[in-house]
Amino acid sequence: MLPQFNAKNEIVKKIFERYLELDERTSHKTNEMKLRSIRSFEAFTKFADFSSFSEKQAIGFREHCRGLVSRMEQPISFATIYRMLDHLKCFFQWLSQEPGWRKNINPNDVRGFNLNLKEENIARVRRLKDIPTLEQVQAVIAKMPIDTELQRRNQALIAFQSAAALRVSALISLRLGDFDEYQLRVVQDPRHVKTKASKQIVTQLFPVDANILEVVLGWIRYLKIEKGFSLNDPLFPSAKSEFDKGRVVFKYDRLSKTRILSATTARTVFKDAFESAGIKYFNPHGFRDMQVRQGERLCKTPEQFKAWSQNLGHKSPLTTFTSYGEVPVQKQCDLIKELVEAKVSKAN
Repeated sequence: MLPQFNAKNEIVKKIFERYLELDERTSHKTNEMKLRSIRSFEAFTKFADFSSFSEKQAIGFREHCRGLVSRMEQPISFATIYRMLDHLKCFFQWLSQEPGWRKNINPNDVRGFNLNLKEENIARVRRLKDIPTLEQVQAVIAKMPIDTELQRRNQALIAFQSAAALRVSALISLRLGDFDEYQLRVVQDPRHVKTKASKQIVTQLFPVDANILEVVLGWIRYLKIEKGFSLNDPLFPSAKSEFDKGRVVFKYDRLSKTRILSATTARTVFKDAFESAGIKYFNPHGFRDMQVRQGERLCKTPEQFKAWSQNLGHKSPLTTFTSYGEVPVQKQCDLIKELVEAKVSKAN
């Protein structure tokens, strides 16, 4: 029977995990991905000691991964392989500097994990983003029914996201007191709001149609006045399960005082609303891209775009540009055409 683990390796991985948590300070999710990559490498080597690591092993695993691109029924992508091999380079470079391992691990051997330049370029290709427009979002919100509490919440959820453009985990963990309806400002307090890297983020609502803003403010009034919610109650409560004796079924059209627990629930609300309106579905994160596009149109100075970027929770405008702000292909072509036409006009 083939071994399923190596006790010595498990000790090393625990030390590496501690290093990631305390020195690199990366998230649990990122650390889990790196450990899964290491586990895949161990399985390939039949759980050989890490002390036996060599360039030959690295090349062998790289070739094994290349084979997975075409050999599997659902082949993995070069992007997945690139990320996995990068995790392993990180691990063995770290191990090569650890006391007691320097004589066993040659840091130069990690080059065996390198893909060729063509493969790396394929791995780094970014898919073109399909981003909603404010007009599409307005149409979706306008068509949403609001006959029940749950329907009103769903409409408010989409309206609020269009104006605040939060990460979905933060959106569903907001409390009523996190939003100042007079200043139109959201304070994402990491003590209870699930922000990225547990940062405190202050978000001023972005410019949106007055009808969207009224949906948001109307929802706040409803919670405070009609429902009697306190500032510590959730801004977007979950559905309450109630048994209808007459119909002998459970109903979910009223609200509890607990927050939505799953991002899947929020995404389903968005999906159902877009499909009911006959418009292609865009997930909650797409609304962040939408507001980046609006910022590119409205911001006239570097300071304005810096503020817009911070409003999204980005530390640097470079993040906004590189992760969200690539020029759409049609816009790219239009801009180049304008430059060509301007040059021809000037020449004439």
